[in-house]
Amino acid sequence: MNVTSIRNLREGIAEQIVDAYVVPAAMAAYVRGRDGTCRGPGCSIPAANCDIDHRIPFDEGGLTTPANLHTLCRTCHNRKTDGVMKVIMDAQGADHWIFPDGSVVVTLPDGPIVWPGKRMLDGRWRQSWEERTMQRRALRREENRREHQEPRERSIA
Repeated sequence: MNVTSIRNLREGIAEQIVDAYVVPAAMAAYVRGRDGTCRGPGCSIPAANCDIDHRIPFDEGGLTTPANLHTLCRTCHNRKTDGVMKVIMDAQGADHWIFPDGSVVVTLPDGPIVWPGKRMLDGRWRQSWEERTMQRRALRREENRREHQEPRERSIA
């Protein structure tokens, strides 16, 4: 597929509210571009393969607007619908996932469309869950490598 035009999806769509359950195509494109992947904790399914989900369900008064929409793969969508995990969105666009044991995981939009909240958040929230997990694993590998190297260096000396 070739790009034939460029459209600024933030203009007029980011604040748009539709009085219907069905998400218009331009709004869906904006949400997918903002999110980048499934917003479920630890999930990295591309947004193009995800459902557009109302954080606050439409039948419970949730609006069809990008501020109330996010992308969820079918598995994460079903977990949310079944109550396995609950989500609360803050004013900066972060999803706070709450699990039955009381633990909370925060996910952030990671798509190519820069969302305003990203500029307002401090550094500790600028990583996606996957990035943070990979960073922690790399630190553990480095610590393990150092532990295994130090005894050998001492025995040689």
